[in-house]
Amino acid sequence: TSKTRYGREIDIFYKYKFFDNESLVATLRPKIHFSTYNKRKSLSYTDFELLVGHSRIEQAYGTYFECGIAMRKYYSSIVGHSIGYVLSMQEGIKLGKGFTVSNYTEYEKTKFTNILYRRTIYDQVSIAKEIAFDNLRLNCFTAQVGYFWKGSLVDRFYTVSGPIFSVWLNL
Repeated sequence: TSKTRYGREIDIFYKYKFFDNESLVATLRPKIHFSTYNKRKSLSYTDFELLVGHSRIEQAYGTYFECGIAMRKYYSSIVGHSIGYVLSMQEGIKLGKGFTVSNYTEYEKTKFTNILYRRTIYDQVSIAKEIAFDNLRLNCFTAQVGYFWKGSLVDRFYTVSGPIFSVWLNL
């Protein structure tokens, strides 16, 4: 067995909202993903995802739920067949002062050459804080901390987990 001590990932995506009523939203999201682990293993893929979400705003907080289905294309030799699909769900509570608590779950089915990765579940629990820089006109900067678990559905004993730190900027 080998241990991964850290990884770095970057996602670049665009959300196109094509339907919006009082609380229901539907969006399309193309995404490009790059990652590297222990400065050696690199993986890249693109997603084309349909997302449908529902939100509700109360006086002191807001709740939201979003589910999606994505076609994923890998650009790596470790994947036997480069096309797979992903089902995802995210739910959260938006609290006051820019804080959000969320849970994200993702089921992925691919045809990796390594059987452990053919069907996986990824789960993440996190808290995020929106940070505004009024003098720089950047009011969409967010920092997030959480914990993740990723397990194989082919071999129940294969699971990786650890803390997650992320930063994103909405343009």
